[in-house]
Order: sequence, then structure tokens, then C-alpha cells
Amino acid sequence: MQAEIDWLQQLGTSENDGGNAVVVDSDNYYIYATGYNTSSGSLICWVAKFYAKSGEQIWSKQLSDVIDASTSLGDDLAVDDDNVYVLIRDYQNKKTLVTKLDLDAGEVVWTYNFEYASGAVVSSSSIVTDGSGYLYVTGSVIGSMLSSDGDTLTSTGTRDTWIAKLSTDQELDWIQQFGSSESESYCMDLAVDGSGNVYAVGYTTGAISGTNASNNQASEDVWIAKYNSEGNRQWIEQFGSASDQNEQALGVAVDDSGGVYATGTTKGDLKEGVVEATYQNFQSWVAKFQASTGEQLWLNQFGGQDAFNLSMGSISVDNDGGVYLGGSTEGQLEGLEPVTTRDALIAKYNAYTGEQLWLKQVSSSDDNQDFLYNMTIGSDGSLYVAGLTKGDMSETETNQGSDDIWIAQLREVPQDYDELAQVLKRYIDYKVSQSTETVLETSETTSTTST
Repeated sequence: MQAEIDWLQQLGTSENDGGNAVVVDSDNYYIYATGYNTSSGSLICWVAKFYAKSGEQIWSKQLSDVIDASTSLGDDLAVDDDNVYVLIRDYQNKKTLVTKLDLDAGEVVWTYNFEYASGAVVSSSSIVTDGSGYLYVTGSVIGSMLSSDGDTLTSTGTRDTWIAKLSTDQELDWIQQFGSSESESYCMDLAVDGSGNVYAVGYTTGAISGTNASNNQASEDVWIAKYNSEGNRQWIEQFGSASDQNEQALGVAVDDSGGVYATGTTKGDLKEGVVEATYQNFQSWVAKFQASTGEQLWLNQFGGQDAFNLSMGSISVDNDGGVYLGGSTEGQLEGLEPVTTRDALIAKYNAYTGEQLWLKQVSSSDDNQDFLYNMTIGSDGSLYVAGLTKGDMSETETNQGSDDIWIAQLREVPQDYDELAQVLKRYIDYKVSQSTETVLETSETTSTTST
């Protein structure tokens, strides 16, 4: 099996531009992307709409009018049946906003400012929608956020994580802030399931209250947590490597059968028997957790001894047993072409076993740096990716400035009949395994209720 590019668009101005996030609608008809353009040295939040099948751009907007700032960018975005919601980081005023746009023309409907205590510095990282009229947003804060009642939330560390639930009519339902004493804690990504449960991942330099960690296992530890739709924490786990190195969780996804998946980076050994990278360079990892308890079901660490700044920061899952990672690497991986500077990278894993199924390398023709920042999967199994390139992604898609936005659609293609048969077998095995996990989860719930 291998992924092939169906179309690729390279966009940019004469200055620096980047694509930070991409989403596809439920009908797999349109995609939306956000990031930034640069004008006279200032970052401006950018958002655009494209046809999913062809990549043709329908509209493009710079959201400089919605914020009073000369430096802003789109961190992430979410889409429902009627609107697209852009998560904006305002560097100048050190705050976070959500802007709601109509789908037809990209016109601004409203802009919501998250409130914080005087002197606080707020940043953002992820936004998702539950499809039922609510948005979930996360980021970090130096200082304190304000609750829906205007109360100042408790600041635990030097930098805390915050997670909020916001209605699509811009009413703040709840907001939670947490961290570790005298430490920094970051939330990097969110995912939401069909019941409105929210899964969050990030990293901390301390030991977050409520975790199984009495102290930090490394310079930075991974954490993963589940909150219900009312904002109550269901569980939180923290872990690191035995070799006291840096670990980060950068992406999270959830399937329809109670599986939660996370990906990130490590300089250590999260899995027994793994060979660490030379000179403590970053390798990547992907893991599966049980949604009901947070129990880790499997973990795969990859990159090898020659890994060099390998970072897989985006993750998506389908409901046919596939887990997809997106990121970039500065080092050559087994079976791939040599990397001159930095290449974009996509990987697929078996959701049941954690086995790596294939790797796809994407690079510009002139061996410049290429970054993949975000990835999503459509209802038809197509992958959509967004990132930044310093080169020419093809003979027809050439660089407009120093850094350009690139967006692409890829699809998975069996290379022969044997691979087609393997796909069918994995699909059957995955469905059987998920049925078993669902039965076990139901039994645990019934047992707890009876007790």
C-alpha cells in the first residue's frame, strides 16, 4: 500500500506564508485551511475554502479587520454544517480569539475573545466541534483565565493549560485551568467523541495533580486526559521515558469504537528495547488508549538510531482500522529517499496492533525545507494535509516568496492484489477487535454500576 498525491496547491505572497491547519466537511465536498500571510513584516491570519476533489480555491480571506493587532495567525479551525470557526492567536495583545465565518463567502459572523486576568499571557493551539452546537478550545496561559461568571481561575504553575467549551452562539459554557506547581504545562490538541467527551494531550515539566506521576519522569512528560461534556475530568495519565529525556504529545484522535490515539516526540525510550537516536535527537511515537479508563493498549516508537528531528505532530483515524500521522523529518528513514534538509512525512498504522503499514515522503523538487503541520481524513478515506515549504512542490507549483503554504489531497492505493487482500483482512480483524473491546467496556460499566 502507498499514498499517492491527487492534487497539490502551493500558495503564497512575496513574503512569508504558512498553512497551519486543514479540515474537511462531513460531505467530503469542501476543505478549509488556515494559517498566515505576511505583509510588510507583519503576520496576518489567513483562511480559505477549496473544492475537496480538485483543490480549486473558492475564496480566501485575511482576517486583519477582526482583531486590533499587527501580528496574528490562524492556529486551527473547525467546521460544521453552516459555518467555519477559526482559532486566532493574537501575538501583539497576547490573547486568543475564535472567529465564526459563513461557508458561502467567508464573511465574519462574530468574533469571541477569551477573557483573562490582568497581566495574563494567553496562547491557543486547538479547536474542535462536537456537531451539536458546541466548540472546544484549548491553549496555555501565564496567569489566570476568567470563568463564565467572571471569576479568576486558580493559577497552578508558571504556565498552565486551559480547556473551554463555547457554544456556536459565542456563549462560554465552562472553562478549566490546570497545571503543575512551579512548572509549565501545555495542551497541544483536542478531540471529541460522539457523546461530547473531550480528549486532550500535551506535555508538562512537572507532575500534574491527579495523574499517576509523583514527579516528572523526564525534562518533559506526556499527559493525556478525558473530560466529559460538563467539564468534569474523567481521568488523566502522565508518562515519560526511563532515560530521563524530553517527551511531548502533539496530536490526539478518537474513533467510533472507544479508541483514543496520540502521537508526539521523544528523545528517550518510551518502549522497551527501542534504540534511541544518536545525540539524543527526536524520534516519534504513536499510542492507543482505552477511552473509558485511559489504559494504554499499545505504543510504537519509531525513527531508529539515525533519526534526526523526526516530529509527527498530527494524527487522524478512519473507522476501517487506519491511524494516520503527519509531520516532518530531517533524517532519512528506512526505505525512503535521503533527506537534504527537511521533508514532509505521512505514516499509516494498524489501529489494532500498532504495526506501521507504510510511509510517504513529500519533498520539494529543489531540496528545500518542507513541513507538514496538520492533517485530516475525509469520509471517503482521502487525506488532506497543510504545511509550509521553502521550495517548489512541483514543476507547476512554484515558490512565491521565502515560505509558501502548501495543501494537498492524497489517497491510499493498493499496489497489487495481495495488498488488496491484506487491506480486507485488516478491516475484518479491526472490526472484530473493536467489537470485543466494546463488549469488555460494557461489561466493566455494568460491573461498576452493580457494585
